[in-house]
Amino acid sequence: MSSAWRISSFVPDADAARQNLPVQNNQPCNQTCSAVNCVWYMTIALRKKLSDWGAAGILPWLVVIAALSLYFVTLNRSVCLSNLPQVAQLNGWDWQPSLLWPLEFVVTYPLRFLPPTVLPEALNTLTAVLAALTLGLLARSVALLPHDRTPLQRELLKNTFGLIGGRAALVPPILAVATCGLQLSFWLHATGGTGEILKLLVFAYVIRCLLEFRLDGRQIWLSKAAFVYGLGMANDWAMIGFLPLFIFVLILVKGLAFFNPRFLVRMALFGLGGLALLLLLPAIQMFTHDAPVGFWQALRFEVVTAKNALAIVFNRCYSYRPAVAVLLGLTSVIPVILMCIRWRIFSADTSPLGTWVANTTFNFAHILFFVVCVWVTFDPPFSPTNASRLLSLPFAAPLLKLYYLSCLAVGYYSGYLLVVFSRPIVHDLGYRPGAEFRFFLGQLTCSIVKSAVWALTFLVPLALFYKNYPIVRTENMGAAAQYGAFTAECLPQSGAIVLSDDPYRQFLTQAALANRGRETNFVLLNTQMLPYGIYHKFLRNRYPKTFGNDTVTSPTNDYVNPVRLVLMMSALAQSNQLWYAHPSFGYYFEQFYPEPHGLAYKLNFYPTNQISPPVPAENEIANNERFWAHVQKKALEPLTNALALGDEEEKFFLMRKFMELAKVRREPGREVQTIAAYYSRALNNWGVELQRAGRLQEAAKHFAQALALNPDNIAAEINLQFNKTLQAGRPAPVVASKSTDEQIRAFRTLERAMNVNGPFDEPNFCFNLGKEFVRGLNYRQAAQQFERAVQLAPDNIEARLWLGRLFNLLRLPDKALELIAQTRTSPALSADESTNALQFMLIEATAQSIKSNVPAAFEILESAIARHPTDTNLLGVAMYLYLAHGDYSNALAAAERFLRIAPDDVGGLISKGVIYMQLNAHAAAIAPLSRALALQPTNYVAMFNRAVAYLQSGELDAAQSDYLELSRVFPTSYQVYYGLGEIAFRKKDTNAAIIYYQNYLSNAIPGSAEAEFVKNRLDQLTGRTR
Repeated sequence: MSSAWRISSFVPDADAARQNLPVQNNQPCNQTCSAVNCVWYMTIALRKKLSDWGAAGILPWLVVIAALSLYFVTLNRSVCLSNLPQVAQLNGWDWQPSLLWPLEFVVTYPLRFLPPTVLPEALNTLTAVLAALTLGLLARSVALLPHDRTPLQRELLKNTFGLIGGRAALVPPILAVATCGLQLSFWLHATGGTGEILKLLVFAYVIRCLLEFRLDGRQIWLSKAAFVYGLGMANDWAMIGFLPLFIFVLILVKGLAFFNPRFLVRMALFGLGGLALLLLLPAIQMFTHDAPVGFWQALRFEVVTAKNALAIVFNRCYSYRPAVAVLLGLTSVIPVILMCIRWRIFSADTSPLGTWVANTTFNFAHILFFVVCVWVTFDPPFSPTNASRLLSLPFAAPLLKLYYLSCLAVGYYSGYLLVVFSRPIVHDLGYRPGAEFRFFLGQLTCSIVKSAVWALTFLVPLALFYKNYPIVRTENMGAAAQYGAFTAECLPQSGAIVLSDDPYRQFLTQAALANRGRETNFVLLNTQMLPYGIYHKFLRNRYPKTFGNDTVTSPTNDYVNPVRLVLMMSALAQSNQLWYAHPSFGYYFEQFYPEPHGLAYKLNFYPTNQISPPVPAENEIANNERFWAHVQKKALEPLTNALALGDEEEKFFLMRKFMELAKVRREPGREVQTIAAYYSRALNNWGVELQRAGRLQEAAKHFAQALALNPDNIAAEINLQFNKTLQAGRPAPVVASKSTDEQIRAFRTLERAMNVNGPFDEPNFCFNLGKEFVRGLNYRQAAQQFERAVQLAPDNIEARLWLGRLFNLLRLPDKALELIAQTRTSPALSADESTNALQFMLIEATAQSIKSNVPAAFEILESAIARHPTDTNLLGVAMYLYLAHGDYSNALAAAERFLRIAPDDVGGLISKGVIYMQLNAHAAAIAPLSRALALQPTNYVAMFNRAVAYLQSGELDAAQSDYLELSRVFPTSYQVYYGLGEIAFRKKDTNAAIIYYQNYLSNAIPGSAEAEFVKNRLDQLTGRTR
């Protein structure tokens, strides 16, 4: 059989009109006009009838009422993870200006005047209203869908506009609304206060406008669609991605009239009118005093964000996993495109058999699309939600729009089945016998299909509700708000400065404090933003009493180095309590140790000459245990039950079989899993504290609780296993680093594993963590890990070597010497000590040097050099010690001896240059430093020292060249600006000197002697220019 297919217009045109009003070519023009007018008036009359009653009239409003009732009952009435960014922005907690989603900004702006206690519920209620309106638009759109797409539909449905009549007209809208409204993602967004529902409402309204135009042909509907689509593009990058589909449907709607220049200009103007909303937020920045960005920066940010989002989605879909993109299209976009086309079949095979085969094939395709689109709403493996996980998109993908298109397709294809199978059409296959049987078979098929569609109209909503309601209930039970409340409960009543690495935990704590009326007593800081000067500007404006002094915060520079941040926290700790909202690690913990108080941690200065924090006292342990017992009952048990949703065996046999067959399962929601992971990390941290205090049984209990809340908590799992080893009294095994790397492969790095799961307390992981901290220059925390590794595995000689070196680095020579003495006197370690004798000798010599016992240090060194004359590591230490004690002649001799063994060693060349500089032989220092730069052009230590040597030698141009290159790489280095200022001063370039000295003062540590010198010189220079 050969067939040809022709696509005709989406709207009933003259061809459609002639189906009921035939027009002959020889009829007068006035008769044609009368026919067209007749069609027009029939359109208006039919539209009025539909607006007054029926599936397109009252049903959408009933849907709105029913949906609003459902969403209000299941509403999340507190702050939650999904609405937390919006709540923070509306309350002014977020330091970043509003630069995205201008339509959402306008719609939610009145909520800014509400108190923080009621704002989250008001935001969630507004979202529920928008979700109900979206479902009302879906009901209206499905009721207006044309069911004259195929010849078979047109033969069975004698209706110019292709609208279903009677009770059957209620089925498609109800089924579409039920699949959309009860779909898990839509339901959670509708009750969780996100901005995604507003984006979907715009999308749904555009579809409704296109369908309304099909019904009455008024241009105002297309103008509205263009304007609203422009609003959508300004607010949602996904609308830009759907623009080709919008244009395609417009072409189908208008036909050749689409290419009318007047029409195109009108649509473009309306679209640009909506898109002009893109200028709103940049304009607000332009008129805002002291705004961090200007108009063009804000506008560029909006455009670049949309471009990057589209590029990421395109690359992930079509380069990373093209099969996923195909599945997404087949379950959403493709079914909608096919239902937009009005098909006509002209077959060379005019036999009844050929017609029957064509119709049967078309019917089967429609049934398949119907089943698949219904299936998608249950979130099988190929659903948009699961597909987005496979694509690993770093932001919210347009999932709801894809689900909406699937549900729109459900409405159309269910209507198709009701129309096509409304009554049997039996074609004569060329012989008469069996006609009655064929008619009976046709009747039976029609009855089965219609009954199935009607049954699914009731069964699908029930199944979706049964599957998704438990998840929605647990997601909206307020776990996030409760977590924030427990954190706020742990903070002191008098107020404090509270640090957090995670903005979500920061805002949850801030919301809880606001609900209790305690927000004004606390300053909450985002440590991830503290290195940026723009954040310090926000802090000065929001907390002028705490951060009004420029000696505390950075006044102008774009980046604040960690040293200055630690000094800033030390200064704040003199007059404020410092707390952390969760367990953490990093450079702040080089100065402070965390004292656990439930979910919060007080930061205290370390005791003098102590590496590790003190073990919790008995009363601290008792207080924390009482807190966790209370939390276990109030929060952890409900969370554990919620997490068990995916593991429980389905009670109802039919539902269990359906879920197995459909490859769907009930999984706990994102908020439940995230909050459970927060508790899991805190429990694991408290378990480690107890284990280090020798409370092994209590520690094991908390490790087990942490694993129950987050089975992927690798730290809690390893700690629990090692806890059993400790309780059994077995020695700790020493394993290779590769073995530990395999265990944390899912997290890629130890840092990431600790960020998610909390600390490790197992000797092999402690050893590897110590090396990670050394790489990050966190020497105290590295020493803590090596010290713990030695406590848990005393025979680990490598951990002892690392610990001894770090004791010296932290200026604790007595501890280093004590460690060496223990190692040498231990029979179990004596053999290993002799094997590593040279390393221990270096540690001992360095320790004696730090204790100012220089003769003993040099005696150890000379003895070691005599035994190992070609050991470059030993010669390097000798150079360092000679330099440290001002013995530059011996230091130079050691450097020359070192370079005879390793002439191209960059470190040795730099050391030789530094020694020459200490001997005031700056000209001689230039040659080894230049040689080091020739071997390693990006060695900026060598470049800086050569710049100083050039400057002190009077070679100002060469020095300036090096300093300028360093300023390009290190734009906040005050040492570089000092050198440039000195060069400009010597060259008598007053203006340049003033600029460089000002940059120096902006970045230097205030109060130092050098800073005072520069300040006085700057005063001198500025006085000279007046």
